[in-house]
Formats: sequence, C-alpha cells, structure tokens
Amino acid sequence: MQSRSNFNFRAPAAKPLTNDTTHDALARVSRMQKNERVIIIAPVGQDAAAMAALLDTQGFETQICNGSVECSREVIDRAGALLLTEEALESPPGSLLLDALKTQPPWSELPLIILTSGGESRRAGLLNLAVAAAGSVTLLERPVGTLTLMRSVQVALRSRRRQYQVRNLVSQLADLNQTLEQRVAERTAKAVEQAEKLRLLSTQLSLAEEAERRRIAEMLHEDLQQLLVAARLQLAALCRTPDTSEREPIAREIADVLERSFKLTRSLSV
Repeated sequence: MQSRSNFNFRAPAAKPLTNDTTHDALARVSRMQKNERVIIIAPVGQDAAAMAALLDTQGFETQICNGSVECSREVIDRAGALLLTEEALESPPGSLLLDALKTQPPWSELPLIILTSGGESRRAGLLNLAVAAAGSVTLLERPVGTLTLMRSVQVALRSRRRQYQVRNLVSQLADLNQTLEQRVAERTAKAVEQAEKLRLLSTQLSLAEEAERRRIAEMLHEDLQQLLVAARLQLAALCRTPDTSEREPIAREIADVLERSFKLTRSLSV
C-alpha cells in the first residue's frame, strides 16, 4: 500500500471553513446523531485517513472501512453518507458494496459522494454504475477543495435526514395501521360476541315461551276436563229429574258449563 495520499484536496489559505461557534455546533450535532456517520472507503494510499481527519475537524462522525464485509455492514447500519474514491468503486469489493446498496429499504437512498480524476466518459460510467444501486450520487473531481467537500457532505447528510423523517413517518403510519387493524379486530370480535349472546338469549326466551305455553295448555286442559265432567254430571241429574220446573235450572247450568268449555277450547287453539 502506498504511503502517500491521493486525496489531493485544496484547503483555503489562512482561513478556517467555519468559525468556532459553528464548529462546536456541528460537533455537538454530529456526536449526537450516530446515524449520520460518514462512511469512508478509499483503498489507495492515505486518502481515507486524510479525509477522515479533515471531516473530524469539522465535527462530522466518520468511519473508515477497509474490507468488503465491513463496508457492507457499516453501510446498512446507520450510515449517513458514503464517501469513496473511484478506485474503491471499481475494485471487486466495490461490486459487493453496490449489491449491499441495492438491498436498502424503500425509504432509504444512501447519498454517495465519489471522488474521481478521470475524464467525462469515465465519470459517466461511474455515475451509471452508482446510480443503478444508490440513486443519489455526487461526483467531485480531484483535486477537491475543502469547502466543496464539506458542503457536499452537509448536503448529503441533510438529504439523509429527510430520508430518516420519511422512515419515521412510514413507521408511524404502519403503527397506526396496526393499531387501527387491532381496534377493528377487537370491535369485530366484540360484535360477534354480542351477537352470540343475543342469539343465546333469543333461544332461551323461545324455550321459556314454549314452556309457558305448555304449562298454560296443561292447566286449560285440566279445567276443560273438569268442566266436561261437571257437564256430564249435570246431564245425568237432568235425566233423573222428572219435574219440568226442576229440569230448567239444570239445563241452564249445563249450558253455562258448555259455554265455558267452548271458551277454554278457543284459548287452547290460540
């Protein structure tokens, strides 16, 4: 591995990128936002260390990746932006990295910042290669000015924050949908339970009404039997009475018994 840096950045002479207040604010925000780490992949020379040192001085959280497995894991695990050189993208591990980027969830489009020193055709090839996997790509031609690199990283992280907002909204929407589905399921289950209770109550009422009708029918049947027995006894008494004046009251009693019997018969038929 070469010991020199192939980063070739141009820093402004005798003037810092930000003042002390802005620098401290950026540092605090960066340390708090662990999901805004800038993943650096630069296999040539000391490019990765140089870029990490520069970004660290401006308060950005950085992570240098060397192996393809480590790079793929770090990209998926809370990365804010991916800063890499064209050599990293064109190397065999670069293919694994692009494959990892293709597995991002729908809300995620990790911003890529690629440092290139090639011509127009090479830049176009790199852009096509990266866009197919990432979608959000910024190409910076070396040598890169410090201010340009810082602004590019800031824009990338700002874009990433909006993606996190979308992720949170999608998560909240999913939670609301789940809650709504749960409430619908609970209300449906409660409605089914109430309907079952009403069905059982209706069945019990029907059975109770049927039992009551049978009880009343039995009582009326007994009363009817008693009236018919009384009518038969009165008829026998009528037959044994020779006096006409005495037969008339007996006949009226027999008629009254029969009328009551007819009423009971009609009650039984209702």
